[in-house]
Amino acid sequence: MQLPFEANRVRIVLFAFFIGVPFAQRANAEEGTKAVEATSTVGAAKRIDQLVLSGSKLQVKPLENRHQPFVLRLIEVYPHGTDNRYDFEFYALEPGQYDLTQYLTRSDASSVENLPNVFVQVNSSLPEGQIQPSRLSTVQLPWLGGYRLMWFVGALVWLGGLYVLLNVGRKKIVSSLSVEEKPVSLADRLRPLVQSARDGTLAAEQRSALERMLFSYWCQQLNLMDTSPGLLMGKLREHAEAGALVRSLENWLHCPNPSPSVDIEKLLEPYANVSEIEPHGSQMESERAESDRASNSIASQKGVASA
Repeated sequence: MQLPFEANRVRIVLFAFFIGVPFAQRANAEEGTKAVEATSTVGAAKRIDQLVLSGSKLQVKPLENRHQPFVLRLIEVYPHGTDNRYDFEFYALEPGQYDLTQYLTRSDASSVENLPNVFVQVNSSLPEGQIQPSRLSTVQLPWLGGYRLMWFVGALVWLGGLYVLLNVGRKKIVSSLSVEEKPVSLADRLRPLVQSARDGTLAAEQRSALERMLFSYWCQQLNLMDTSPGLLMGKLREHAEAGALVRSLENWLHCPNPSPSVDIEKLLEPYANVSEIEPHGSQMESERAESDRASNSIASQKGVASA
């Protein structure tokens, strides 16, 4: 028995519906999967290279809100016939699916409605339902080698260095200052002049200085400031301490054939512990004139003796 045409028609429509719907859903699912150009995780940057988009040159919209969850950057643009190829970089702060074309605009201000959707998927690396990272667990660090020990050792080293600077260095300075320099004795000043006189190399200025020091010292010691030069030389020549050096100087300076050399250190023994004090003012001038008169007297006496 044949069914009416209308009944067959209904059956065909129902059959096509039940058979076609699953295939359509499957095709849509496959199309949605293919539309996802890249997948990333929250906070991680991801690149999309050589993406061809039709129309005039595109650029990224200015960032209006710095707290927006998705950020897109345009890395490079290449010509591709009448279209262009783009290198993009993006990152997201929240999981979800984002369409790159929503963040693009054309450089010539034309419409972007004809652009196909370019979806990227951003997944969360946190467990489902958790929106914040896990708290860091505190770990008890070992005492030996820790920051506190390093700080303690550094403080001890710093204090030790400060103690050395304040005490050891100061002691050295105080000790160096406390050690007084040994004063130059009259013997030290007379020694090079006496040696030059013995060797016959004593200059006239040096001879005057030598005689001036001797006469100035003994005039003060023996209180002979007002004694005439001739009498002064006689007293010094006969003096127990001054006589040896005075007679030797007369012999070296004025005799044609001086006697053999004598022990200079023994001659200078009376002056070893004497720190010469230079006379000042008129006293110094008078003593200098006195020594000059004494020198002239010695020379005149020796000239008469040699004649």
